[in-house]
Amino acid sequence: ILKHFFISFLPDFLVFSPHHPWHAVSGTGQLYLSVWSLGLIGLLVLIYKLLRPDSYQGKLTLKVRRWLINYLVKPAPTSLLLIYLLVISLAPAVVTTDAPHATRSLFFLWLFLVLAVYGAKAILERLKKDWLLWGQLGLVVVLLLEFFNYLPKLFVNYQKDQARLYQSTGFQEGLKQLEAKHKDQPIAVVDPGGYQYILLAWYLKLPPEVFLNQNKRQLPNNIGLRYGEQVKNYHFIVNPKDRNNAEKVLFYWDKDSWKIDD
Repeated sequence: ILKHFFISFLPDFLVFSPHHPWHAVSGTGQLYLSVWSLGLIGLLVLIYKLLRPDSYQGKLTLKVRRWLINYLVKPAPTSLLLIYLLVISLAPAVVTTDAPHATRSLFFLWLFLVLAVYGAKAILERLKKDWLLWGQLGLVVVLLLEFFNYLPKLFVNYQKDQARLYQSTGFQEGLKQLEAKHKDQPIAVVDPGGYQYILLAWYLKLPPEVFLNQNKRQLPNNIGLRYGEQVKNYHFIVNPKDRNNAEKVLFYWDKDSWKIDD
């Protein structure tokens, strides 16, 4: 859990990779590099505000007492609250086996944007008055450059990658051909991911009672999930060699579309 917590802050997850291919555009993370950098600066600023030393007079016990009163109760409630929320916001994600997990870190990502504002504010406040406008313009330019660099990845690359990631191209059309030509015959479906049985039930419009009665599940895997193994006459396998002798028809994904081998 501690490992998952700390790697959730790394640029490998937040900037360069979604860690899970369904959770972001291919080749990108959850935040721009500039936002991630400003967020780390903002976090350091909050920690400094919370723990900064002050010049105290008197004995050590008096110093400790004043520190507790002044810095944990009175002047830093915002810093303390934000750091506390940041820590607990990762609770849903760090307990998962495939953490870091973007969709279970949404509140964490939003808080990171808040930290980025603190970071940008801290930097701009330290600029001389003559450089303040240039600093603001520079920050806007960097954000715009990253924004326009992201747009083609979202509207061009993602459209191409989506079909490959979800293996959706040709699946519905292939099912129509199988139902018309090989209805009720044993059919092997190559599905290493283990999710196509759900799409099959959807596209075939199976009534719930039929799906529940005829759906056979695999044994639980290492995290307890049970994927579909058999729905009607469709047998879901990991690779073509796993089909039995009665299954003469093979339905499989080939590079960019679903194909039928009969």
